[in-house]
Amino acid sequence: MRPSPKLIFFLLAFALTSRASGQEADWFKQGQAALQQGDPEKAADIWQQGYTALLSEERIDSRIGFAYIELVTQEKMTERYFTAHKMYFWALEGADRPENEKEIRAEMERLLPLLEQDEQKEWRRISKTDIVQLARRIKTFWQESDPTPSTERNDRLLEHWERIAYARKTFRKARDTIYGTDARGLIYVRLGEPERKIQKTLGTVRADIKRWTHVWGSFNFYQPAAEQAIVEAIDRLNRNPDIELWFYHTYDPEQEPVFYMFGRREGRGHFGLIRGVDELIPKRAFMTASTRSTRGLLPGAVLQTIYYEQISNFHPYFADKARKLNELWNRFESLGTRGLNNDSFRSNRDLNAILARERTDETEIITDGDRTTFGRELTPVTLTLQPVRRLQKNTPALTIIALTVPKIGKEYLQRGHSRHRVTHTLLIKSAEGELIEKRTESLPPIFDNVSVFTIDHKAAEEQRFEFITEVFGLGQAPEDADESYIPENQEVIGYARTEFTSDEPLSTTPDSLELSDLVIGVSTPEDIGSTRLDFPVVPALKFRRADQLYTWLEVYHLFLDENGTASFTIDFQIYRISKFFKKRKEMIASSFSFTSNSTTAAEYFGIDIKNLRPGTYELVTRVQDNHSEDRVKERTARFEILKDKDESE
Repeated sequence: MRPSPKLIFFLLAFALTSRASGQEADWFKQGQAALQQGDPEKAADIWQQGYTALLSEERIDSRIGFAYIELVTQEKMTERYFTAHKMYFWALEGADRPENEKEIRAEMERLLPLLEQDEQKEWRRISKTDIVQLARRIKTFWQESDPTPSTERNDRLLEHWERIAYARKTFRKARDTIYGTDARGLIYVRLGEPERKIQKTLGTVRADIKRWTHVWGSFNFYQPAAEQAIVEAIDRLNRNPDIELWFYHTYDPEQEPVFYMFGRREGRGHFGLIRGVDELIPKRAFMTASTRSTRGLLPGAVLQTIYYEQISNFHPYFADKARKLNELWNRFESLGTRGLNNDSFRSNRDLNAILARERTDETEIITDGDRTTFGRELTPVTLTLQPVRRLQKNTPALTIIALTVPKIGKEYLQRGHSRHRVTHTLLIKSAEGELIEKRTESLPPIFDNVSVFTIDHKAAEEQRFEFITEVFGLGQAPEDADESYIPENQEVIGYARTEFTSDEPLSTTPDSLELSDLVIGVSTPEDIGSTRLDFPVVPALKFRRADQLYTWLEVYHLFLDENGTASFTIDFQIYRISKFFKKRKEMIASSFSFTSNSTTAAEYFGIDIKNLRPGTYELVTRVQDNHSEDRVKERTARFEILKDKDESE
């Protein structure tokens, strides 16, 4: 009996589907098999081939993308990093396919420790209902974290996976984190290497115990043999716990460093994060029963004092705990049991627990989210940014003018970086933080470091901005190269990143006089490539008195008379701003009259500031439409006059 056409069609479709899904699974499994055989290079080749094949078939296996970046960072295959970067984001594109949902959620779990607490809750909520949106959140997170958006790879993403690889190899006293490490691995992946580490074994000297049993014995009058028995009883509860302290100094240089403590609870339990030294001591050391073999002396009080004293010089927090315990002992030495009893030590322990929770909570707030080490050793960069609201053909526009001044240090000159170039990147985001558009301008070495970006200007609740400047060292140019030569390999030697928003867009109503924001700075030098700039002004907010301050202003919606001529007046005043006086003091005032054959005009004028003293000033520019007394508008800008080098404080 021959099968029906419908059955043949069904079997053929099933075979094709099975073959496709089998082939997709084979790439991943073949790579896994190569790893099990101890050949990571072969596994990487297989997954890269699978990526190429699936890409041509417009299919995605997210397992391959995530496994590849994990493998190449673990094995330090730096030549494959760019491909790993591409395959990672390709894996996220597969979120709309049910077979990839599990992998996208697994990647979310690996990322959650890097997020702030509120974001973690939001991502978990989204993961239950919308995997595609979750994948977009992951992509946006890495785009926002990318320290070098003008380059072809995301260095923060690669740093993250390198941290995971290092943590898995190094922090192996437990495997209870999402990375298969102990708690140190979780902190390391989030925050990177601490600026200082302390590893110490506590309570190793018996004489420290005897010091306090002797104080107790001076009021209880026991013999040396009895004192030795008490020392031994306390030492049986002393498990010589190992403690590890990680200090992070870079969060607030003016404050003491934040720290994390790691150890085994009660000296023998699970290794992980602990709040305080008290957790290293067995609970029964604070119970009344523990005093039966110590003539009433509380073992926990002795161990607590010894442990805090041994780490008291590492942080004021520990020194304070040791000091308070010593105060309790001093009261006992002075007053005996009338001044102190074991309940005093127990109450102090309870207070320590409360303070430890508060300190831990505060540390979590300070260190909430992740921390990249990129940029910590880079040269300082001064970035001057001026967002300018404008109208172009009566459509709101925003022009962002940027000037970067890197301070190239001796260490970079010694490494041969006598030349450099600057890259400016503008990230345009939605109010929710998702990337809408990225614009990058790479400035040739022959130009000064000025960029101008002009974009459509929307309401503040619809868009926000992030601006990044990168400075690349170019080394020495070959003798036969011109000054615009750029080598193939460039080192990032300077970096700055800032976020900003803009005021509301300008009005497009013809009956409303409107002004652009003031552009304030110095006159454009001839060698800056001024044809690239919208204004003959290089932005600046700080001036020397020898400088000439220049400003640019655009005027819109002017009224025309019967001859088709607009007439307007610009008045400007400069006021000194003083923190000691509420009133502003007028220093400079002037007025200019202009005419125009259009309803729009642009004016550029200089202001002599050589007679102004160092300090902060406000420039107020007021425009009057001479064809209507009611049509008046003003703009303001603040600037600073710096002290001359030979000027005394």
